[in-house]
Amino acid sequence: MTTTVKNKIDSLVSSPSHSRQYIVEQLKQMLFDARAESTALAKSTGIEDDGQDNDLRLIELALQDQGVDPATS
Repeated sequence: MTTTVKNKIDSLVSSPSHSRQYIVEQLKQMLFDARAESTALAKSTGIEDDGQDNDLRLIELALQDQGVDPATS
């Protein structure tokens, strides 16, 4: 899934028609969805999140690139 997330991020931030606010909102939604998916997967498998989810990290880095602290998102 990391390649898919990376492609979505690249497409989002490279589009000249998107405002910074739109990009940030989309990245925040992606982060929220990825966190929810990670939590659901952990609950269904009984395996705790090891904090090494590359999708989450890619989204967090993209938010940081936009000047947003992912910890407060």
